[in-house]
Parts: sequence; structure tokens; C-alpha cells
Amino acid sequence: MTKSTDSGETVNAATQLETPPTRQLARVTTGITVAVVVVVAVLIAFGIWIKDAPVGESLMVAVSLAVAAIPEGLPAVITICLAIGVRRMAERHAVVRHLPAVETLGSTTVICSDKTGTLTRNEMTVQVAWLEGHEYRFSGIGYAPEGEIEHDGVRLTTVPPALQELLSFARVAPEHKIQLVQALQVQRHVVAMTGDGVNDAPALKRADIGIAMGITGTAVSKEAAKVVLMDDNFASITAAVEEGRRVYDNLIKSLAFVLPTNLGLACTLTASMFFFPTVRVDGVNELLMAMSPSQTLWINLVASVTLSIPLAFEVLEPNSMQRMPRSPDEPVFSGFIVARLIVVALLMSAGACGLFLWEYFRIIGPEPVTTARHALALAEAQTLCVTSITFTQIFYLLNCRSLRDSLFSQGVFSNPAIFIGIGILLLLQACFIYLPPLQTLFASAPLDARAWLYAMAAGAIVLPVISLDKWIRKHKLLDA
Repeated sequence: MTKSTDSGETVNAATQLETPPTRQLARVTTGITVAVVVVVAVLIAFGIWIKDAPVGESLMVAVSLAVAAIPEGLPAVITICLAIGVRRMAERHAVVRHLPAVETLGSTTVICSDKTGTLTRNEMTVQVAWLEGHEYRFSGIGYAPEGEIEHDGVRLTTVPPALQELLSFARVAPEHKIQLVQALQVQRHVVAMTGDGVNDAPALKRADIGIAMGITGTAVSKEAAKVVLMDDNFASITAAVEEGRRVYDNLIKSLAFVLPTNLGLACTLTASMFFFPTVRVDGVNELLMAMSPSQTLWINLVASVTLSIPLAFEVLEPNSMQRMPRSPDEPVFSGFIVARLIVVALLMSAGACGLFLWEYFRIIGPEPVTTARHALALAEAQTLCVTSITFTQIFYLLNCRSLRDSLFSQGVFSNPAIFIGIGILLLLQACFIYLPPLQTLFASAPLDARAWLYAMAAGAIVLPVISLDKWIRKHKLLDA
């Protein structure tokens, strides 16, 4: 077998893998899509055969639900979160070449350091190691047989078991490096591999995170890597891992903020179909829907994105680097976050449906219902419903700054982007309500101060409820 054939097989074995968050988000997206298809089919059938609504009306409800349940702004939110992480890592001398690698760094469990030559030539010498909560110091350089191990200032005469478990592989061929990475991946590790030479490229490509050296690294190794250390400093890897954890935390916060809105919108429209009465307008049955498709799109693309992006700028959670690395099999959302999504969605839906029905029947008056009165009442009630959901999002956003601790734990003004986002959304919502072109486009109507207060009060309910949930969960954890 020729050398070129060996190299070709090595490169072929180094297929680029999906990252853990990419796989998790793909499953979440698939689940949402399947659920939407099932619910849409049920709603169409219910509207046609149970409520005796026209086929066109039932299809319009189905379109509204599809628009509501699918998070159209989610790809933009994820991309922006990762892009902000790329910029921050670049400031800390770690240039990211592959966007999903930003987050994967935060879940790294093993770092394979391919720097044997550097170590043996005394360009870099291991001087201290921290294992199992203990610090060990070393003397000696390169291949020289002299050296000592000290623990807490005491010279050790034998090698501690913890140090014996450390693995070092010398003079390995490129295919051996790939086998090492694969063996660790089989054990469910998220592997980062460093390297600077041409022969390191296959292993860099195969690893979950390939890290090349920016100063001494070859062009081939940089091309194969997902991250390049511009200062060739291993401390930059630690900074990159720290930044990766911050990015992942903020990404989960953004997802935990966006998805309850979609679930809440879906619950609102489903409740409209199943529980709202059919209104007879000028002798024709009309389905009463809390929102139109264009209004749900407004919430999905304008309100949700405007508020979720500021979460990407949140500061690092306390003790983030003291946490164990996240398992690749760990779901994107833990059980308590899923429960919170449901609670927030139900609160959002209950407030929106209640305000819609109250406002619609307040305006509509006694029967018979004319087309003009129905259009006026529907426009105002739907506008109030959308505004209520907007305020729920605003108050829930404050709680999403930390998913487990109080909204003050991160520092009230540590992230000015939060308040900028809220201000922009309120301005856009005012345009949605009062600007004639947007009124025509979204079938919205002006609201008075009383309606604004009702919408704000309904939205504010989520703040004490989620704060109480955090307090209860935290004290249960402390008592356990």
C-alpha cells in the first residue's frame, strides 16, 4: 500500500461530525414539526365537521396555527447568539472558523494536546497540574531524567495514583491520533484536539473541536481546525471553553424564551377553535379567532426576535467553570425547563384569551351582530390580545436572564441590551397599534390607556409566578 493511499484513507476517516447542540436542535425542530402537522389536521377536521365552519375559515385557522407554532425567528436567534460568541472569542485570541464550534467548546470533556515536540524541546514544560482537587508541581525539563513531584510543598517519592491515570502517547502516526479521538468519542466524550503540523490535520478534522496554532501552525492544520489560537497560548483554550459555556447558557436562555411564545400562541389558537363560540354575523357563522396569521407572524418575527437577541449578551453565570462538562446526550431542555415552558405558555394563553373575549363581547353588544360591528370588535380584541402577549414576553424576558436564580442575580444593569430591546419592542408595538399603514397590514386597531394597563397587568402575572417557582426549586435543592 502506498503512502498516498494511507494518507487518503486517513483523510476519509476524518469525516466532519455534527456537533452535540446541532443534533439536539434538529430533534427539537423535528418534534415541533410533527406536533404542528397533527394539531393542524385535528383543527381542520374539528372546524369542518364539529363547528360546521366553511372550509376556507378552517384552513385559515390551520395556517394561523402553523405560523404560531413554528418558531420562524429561531434560526436567526441561534445564528446571532453564536456570532456574538465568535466575536467575543476573537477578542480572547481564539478565532472560530466553524460557527457551531463556539458552543461545542463549552461542553468539551477531553482536550488531546498534541504538543509533544514542543514539550520535549523545552519550548513548553509542564510545571503544575490540578487533579481531583489537589495541586501537583513538577521540576525538570524535556527528556532529562531529573525532576521532582511536590504536593502541598512536600516532595513525593512515588507517583500518586491520580497522576498514573494520565495518558501520554509519543511518536504516534496520524491514523493513531484519529483512533485515539474515535475511542474517546465512543465513550461519549466531547473531544478537543490541538495540533500544528500537517500530520495533525486528520485528527483535527475528526475531533469535535480541532484547535490549531496560529503562529507555529501550518496552513493545512489551520484549514482542518474549527478554532485557531492566534497567540499559541494554551490559556486561550481555557478562555474559549469559558466563552463556550457562556454561549451555551445564553443560547438555552434564548430558546427557553422563544419557545413558550410559540407554544402559547398555539394554545391560544387551539383554545379559540375548541372553546370560543361561533358568532353569527349578518346571518353567516364566523369562527372567532384570537389572532390572524399576520398578527402571529408579527409576534414570531418581530416581538420574539427583538427580545431574545439581547439574551445573547448576558454575562457569564456564576460558577460556570466549576460545573461538570455537559453530556453530549443531555437534552437541550431539562425537565424543569420544559415544565416552565408549559407554565409560561398557559399563563400567556389564558391572559390573551381572557382579554380577547372580554374586549370583543364588550364592544359587540347585543345581537344581531353586523359586519361593521364585528370587524371593529375583532380588530380591537385581537390587538389587545397581541399586546397582552407582548407584555408577557417582556416580563418573562426579565426572568430568563437567569433560568435558576432570581432576576437580580446577574445584576440589574449588567446587560444594557435587555432594556434597549424592551424599548425597541414597545416602540414597534406602538407602531403596530397606531400607524395607519400597519393597521391596514395587520388588521390592528388603536387602544386606549385602559387597554394598555389591562394588557400590562395580564402580562405581569408571569413575573411573580416564575420567581416563586425559582425560589421553591432553589430551596428544595438546598434542603436535599
